[in-house]
Amino acid sequence: MNELESLTALYNATCQIGLSDDLDELLESVLSTAKRLVGFDHCALMLYDSDSGQLRVRKVLGYGDRQEEVLKLSLPRGAGLSGWAVDRREAVRVGDVGADPRYVQGLKEARSNLAVPLLVANQVVGVVNVESERLDAFTEAHEKTLTILGSQAGLAILAGRARERLQQRIDQLNALYRISQLASGQDDLDTTLQAILSVTEELVPEGHVAVLLLDEARCALAVRASRGYSEGVQLLRIPLGQGVTGRCAEAGEVVMANNIGDLDDYIEGVSGAQSEIALPLKVDGRVIGVLNAEALTAGAYSEDHLRPLSVVAQQAAVVIRAAQLNDEMRQLAVTDPLTGLYNRRHFVEKLDEETRRAQRYGEPLALMMIDCDRLKRINDVHGHLSGDRASGSP
Repeated sequence: MNELESLTALYNATCQIGLSDDLDELLESVLSTAKRLVGFDHCALMLYDSDSGQLRVRKVLGYGDRQEEVLKLSLPRGAGLSGWAVDRREAVRVGDVGADPRYVQGLKEARSNLAVPLLVANQVVGVVNVESERLDAFTEAHEKTLTILGSQAGLAILAGRARERLQQRIDQLNALYRISQLASGQDDLDTTLQAILSVTEELVPEGHVAVLLLDEARCALAVRASRGYSEGVQLLRIPLGQGVTGRCAEAGEVVMANNIGDLDDYIEGVSGAQSEIALPLKVDGRVIGVLNAEALTAGAYSEDHLRPLSVVAQQAAVVIRAAQLNDEMRQLAVTDPLTGLYNRRHFVEKLDEETRRAQRYGEPLALMMIDCDRLKRINDVHGHLSGDRASGSP
């Protein structure tokens, strides 16, 4: 491709960048344009998170069967050639990566590298990192081309992020509305928890979410409802202070872990999870449970997730407590407060139900009566309080 053709292609490409409203489509467009104009074997587009100071891979081309692995990578600002380019806000071109101590090996086959920061008014948006399996594969012209492309891509990415934040805000308001609607209903606790999970999984990456409720008698958390979690998780009992959720419940504060491998007390909820965030469910200052989410990607959670989840957790706690009280009222309506056994009203309802079922299917029906001998004598001799203790549940 001669210089005129390159300039024409670059002009047409920059005109196309930013036409998509979807950030992922935009990034794919940037990478395919870079491939056409520069030519490379492998490329990673990394976005910069100013809150954490991390560069995180968002889109890749090449890398063969290592694509999934590369997509999970993140670098601190200043690390590797990409981090160096971002830290100094200038491109870095290396003809032989084996001779450059700044290079962090990604591919054994890589021989040359070009990293170009995406800058907008000196603000770092990200970096385009291209690699070749040939020595000295990239020229000054390639560097200039990627720099021009990067400046246009940076503007489009900022606009795309602004659209994403606006959509996130809309999603947050919609989530709060849906949860607030639960407060006016009379659904049982299980139905309420599933509705809360439906809302929550839309606000987090990968949607592995769970609600754990506090068993005060045992000083432990129990998973009451979950989506995307490992089999048998419902049997877990997590002591206060242990694991991400246990520490969250004990302190009554958010716990966010973006690299589970660094934790000594991780308790598995999602197989292969790399990130976890736990938010306390509080009512009148008292923790009643934990809203939890896990992701298979390291560094999955940020302030963008924490803010909406915190608001949802506040509202969800009130709704959950209301559902618990409704369940308790339903239970009181059909049980004897002394023994905890079903009362006469419930007995008659169940007897009628079972009688009709036996008649419908032509099956026999048996009724067993149990009597407590000499209970009247206990009442007469020792008083009704002693009789209540004798007949009550242990």
